[in-house]
Amino acid sequence: PGLVPLDPSWFEAARRFARLGYRHIPDGMDHLLFLLCLVLPLRRLKPLLGVVTAFTVAHSITLAIAAVDAGPDALWFPPLVEVLIAASIVWMGLENIAKEKPGGHRWIVAFGFGLVHGFGFAGALGEVGLPEEVLGWEVPLS
Repeated sequence: PGLVPLDPSWFEAARRFARLGYRHIPDGMDHLLFLLCLVLPLRRLKPLLGVVTAFTVAHSITLAIAAVDAGPDALWFPPLVEVLIAASIVWMGLENIAKEKPGGHRWIVAFGFGLVHGFGFAGALGEVGLPEEVLGWEVPLS
């Protein structure tokens, strides 16, 4: 319902995607649970910043790969990503329970699972659709 611009400006498209992302948060409880498990045992700022940065960089890499349509497009890939997202939650939960002190490798785990979660988010964005042009750049559509 309502007026839908057929050729939105980049600002309007960005605003719509931001609103959609905000509304997606309650539906993305698996991602929030993973992030909670990832950062919950960290008590110092420096390790927390390292983990958050590693996850964000990895997430951005896979979103960029998906945006230029360079990621795998096989039918088995989206279900694999969903299974790996579930496995990431189990992994982090078990690591939090089994390890007395989560060690310095946590940023590596965050980076690896950030790649997986980035492809998951890219899949959700792909279902919504991307504009053909973003900030003057042509975006390949599959």
